[in-house]
Amino acid sequence: MAASIVNIALPVPMRRLFDYIAEPIEPGCRVEVTFGRRKLVGVVLGNASESSIAPDKLKPIERKLDDTPVVSGSLLSLANWLADYHHHPIGDVLNTLLPTAYRKAIEPKSNTRLLLRLTEAGEAQLTTSMRAKKQQALLSALSSGALALDSLKRDFSTAIISACKRNHWVAEQAEIVAPQTDWSHTIQISGKPRPNAEQALAVSTILAQQDIFRPFLLEGVTGSGKTEVYLQVIEPLLLAGKQVLILVPEIGLTPQTVARFEQRFGLRVGVIHSGLTENERLLVWQQAREGSVGLVIGTRSAVFTPFKQLAMIIVDEEHDESFKQQDGMRYHARDVAVLRAKRDNAGLILGSATPSFESLGNALAKKYQLLQLHQRTGQAQLATPTLVNIRNV
Repeated sequence: MAASIVNIALPVPMRRLFDYIAEPIEPGCRVEVTFGRRKLVGVVLGNASESSIAPDKLKPIERKLDDTPVVSGSLLSLANWLADYHHHPIGDVLNTLLPTAYRKAIEPKSNTRLLLRLTEAGEAQLTTSMRAKKQQALLSALSSGALALDSLKRDFSTAIISACKRNHWVAEQAEIVAPQTDWSHTIQISGKPRPNAEQALAVSTILAQQDIFRPFLLEGVTGSGKTEVYLQVIEPLLLAGKQVLILVPEIGLTPQTVARFEQRFGLRVGVIHSGLTENERLLVWQQAREGSVGLVIGTRSAVFTPFKQLAMIIVDEEHDESFKQQDGMRYHARDVAVLRAKRDNAGLILGSATPSFESLGNALAKKYQLLQLHQRTGQAQLATPTLVNIRNV
């Protein structure tokens, strides 16, 4: 194949593409190039037959890093929109979209996850009484076999795990995770309560329009069962083998959300947030792209996760300021979720007890459909407001 010119986005503060010589490369693939005295990893955005730069000034690429695109067509389109809207260099935008491992000129480890296992010293420690009860609980949890490190981090802090490593009671080991594209057949629904009238109306309204892009603003008082609405809405989607993304504002909310969804569906949930290791985030990113994980829960950066068959995005506590990225490429994950759902023709639910003015404005303008939950579930009662005169205090 004859050499041509490839247009490459590089992670530099310049709002332009850079031309290099190479055989035609499919957009979305990464390449390594020489840029000044540095070597950088860029993403190919197109091919051309000529350039505004003189032919003798053009450099060849150092090497092609991917045989197939790591950034899909829909994410490339989203990246271009973000660059135009935020007036941000396209190379930096793509650098934000990619996991850390893909920003380097190396082949990321595919489908591997870290396990934590007991050592002989750890097994011997099981028979002793320890002052550090949490460390002893970790050793007990591993007594029946090695467990995934990311799942252990939901119950044990990094300090506890590190202390056990220093004492040589536990050790890490890598495990190859085989893709499981038939995960929908393993779903086992348990603990499904009967919804009240408001929840049932919300669920039926959303499911009646699940095949089109229709944003819903779910406004419900605290304790009204918004999460139960999420669970019942995504159930038929997961059973049909489709994928769902749930965004939460804080890392601290992730473990309890993950536990509830795993308990309901008996399905492993992919997790993406900054508290995980680079390899743990990469594994979920790859599994979502190949379709071997059906449900991903994460913080704001998870909105850029690639999916094989994305059917719905849910933004919980959509009013929360934590969805705003304050440095680098500044974006609001809620707004990106709306745009992405529209481009992927996926369902969208924005949930909150105190919706943002922007979302309320969109609901009043009929851009979003407003669904409200006024009653608390179970025996919980709404607080009684009291007016207190403090003018003379």
